[in-house]
Amino acid sequence: MTYRESMSELAATLARTITASQPIPEHDLDVALTGYQATIDLLRGIHRDLTGSSQHATPRLVSEAERNPVGLLGTLLADIPRLAPLSPTEALTQPTRSGAGARWQQITRDAVLAAGAWDAAGPAGRPSGAGAWTELADVAALAQGVVAASDDLAGSLARAGRLSEADAVRMVRQSGLGVAAEHTGRRAATASQQPTFTMNLPHGPATTPLLPRGPHDLPEAFRRLTELLHRAAAVAPRDVELIALSIATAAHIGSQSLTRTGVPQDAALAVVLHEHAELLARAHDTTRRLATITATDPRPVAQAQAIHQLLAGMRRTTAIPAADVVRGYAAELTALTTTLDDVTRRHLDTGRWLTPLERQTVAPSWGRADRLTTEPRLVQQIRGAAEHLRSPSARRVLPTATLGISMAPRPQQALRATLAAVTPSRDAHLARARQQNLGRSR
Repeated sequence: MTYRESMSELAATLARTITASQPIPEHDLDVALTGYQATIDLLRGIHRDLTGSSQHATPRLVSEAERNPVGLLGTLLADIPRLAPLSPTEALTQPTRSGAGARWQQITRDAVLAAGAWDAAGPAGRPSGAGAWTELADVAALAQGVVAASDDLAGSLARAGRLSEADAVRMVRQSGLGVAAEHTGRRAATASQQPTFTMNLPHGPATTPLLPRGPHDLPEAFRRLTELLHRAAAVAPRDVELIALSIATAAHIGSQSLTRTGVPQDAALAVVLHEHAELLARAHDTTRRLATITATDPRPVAQAQAIHQLLAGMRRTTAIPAADVVRGYAAELTALTTTLDDVTRRHLDTGRWLTPLERQTVAPSWGRADRLTTEPRLVQQIRGAAEHLRSPSARRVLPTATLGISMAPRPQQALRATLAAVTPSRDAHLARARQQNLGRSR
């Protein structure tokens, strides 16, 4: 099961637990506490990896919910004491005697699987920059789910005489975690206007290109290409052309696939992909007026070549990728094209690309290409393509980038209706937070 599938299953099971609102029999309380803890551990880990440990130094004050909700969310998640009496393996193998216990056991399983998939992805396989907001939205939604599920769990613990554990779970409800999560979700909804985050992890071994063996590998191949471009110290202009061509070809083939589904949303996405393909198809240096003498990183172009070879083979056999595969890699195109735009601008601004001087005598001479005189056509077209995908009309139909190729509903979507029905209003949250001073002000 992929990370995305595990997160979506976790959200769905948590939503069922909240709506069922059933007491948990004493026999199943250890399993429930372990599932509760596994979910909190998952959210802590994702938040830490996306934002950095410095986010956990946020003061526990009501004002921080408005000013820095992401930092407050991390702080309050880190504050929760460990409650799990069992290891995940013990919780998953222990027989349950109620529907509530079975649901918490499923929550344990989904949280452990999601955490394992997240860790296995490593820094290169996770979103960074603006893409981090997508995952933070999931963390926020699931944190709200944890808060909403706390009442039933705390009540069941209290009835069983486990008063210290009941108080610890109630403190989660009263700590202001729901307020911080709600405001983080609001921030994530306007991600383009928010600051970006970087991974708080050391760089591991150099990322290597992925050889896509079929259309199902294209989303991950495009994610890998984005990461390789981001890490590359230098890229040649001709390599940028090939990368742009591979994106254009994928967008064109994807547009053809989506026009056949008969789904209105797919038809709108097909138009965006077709327009994107047209823009990038013109992203080339027609007069070969760009060059570099800097040693370049061969990995981005190797990844682009592998993608292009797969796409060329599909064209020869008139094979069309399935619509869900197209949606999967369409979700990666904004980050990839934006990164390609950043790379081309950076190369011009740092003087790594050269162009022939207009006045030559005997031998050709070259000077630094820049954007202050005549911006190269290659750079103009890539910038136009990046701006196209960031336009409101494109953003309305482009899928959101995720980990894995599963197109299951995102956790914040799965929990939204449930939380609207069972979670107190924002004003009630704030009133409680003020009364409690967000738990333990330190």
